[in-house]
Amino acid sequence: MAFGPDGHPWFKPVRFHSSYRPGHDAWGRPAGTKPAVGVIDFYRVDGAEIHEVAVGPVHAGIIEPGHFRFQCHGEQVFHLEISLGYQHRGAEHSLAGGPDKRTIHTMETVAGDTTIGHATAYCLAVEALSGCRVPARAEVLRGVALELERLAKSYR
Repeated sequence: MAFGPDGHPWFKPVRFHSSYRPGHDAWGRPAGTKPAVGVIDFYRVDGAEIHEVAVGPVHAGIIEPGHFRFQCHGEQVFHLEISLGYQHRGAEHSLAGGPDKRTIHTMETVAGDTTIGHATAYCLAVEALSGCRVPARAEVLRGVALELERLAKSYR
């Protein structure tokens, strides 16, 4: 039996994983069954001069993999369907039992557009837990690096 919103016009997975509650799968799959990643029905617009533009699976405007399908008539977009993915790199697993000498490197690579932000957040947490004081020069350098990262994001 499927569990989900009754009468939903286009109910499909956004993420591809097993149900969090065994026996309560919104798509009626057997327990423990995962959907095949990226294998879904896409919305279709039909008619004279309708064309489809597919972009992806990787798009430069986002960090994680994504697939975009545009249903168009000339320059007019009738429908855009987005299927965002998740690139599992094992960051959570590598952080378990830490911190260790590789932890800062993992934190810097969690998301490519927030290297300074994640590294700074990690350092602030470790410094707060350990009660250590950071020199004023380090605070200023962090602030400058964070601002440069923010500016770089705004000019993409």
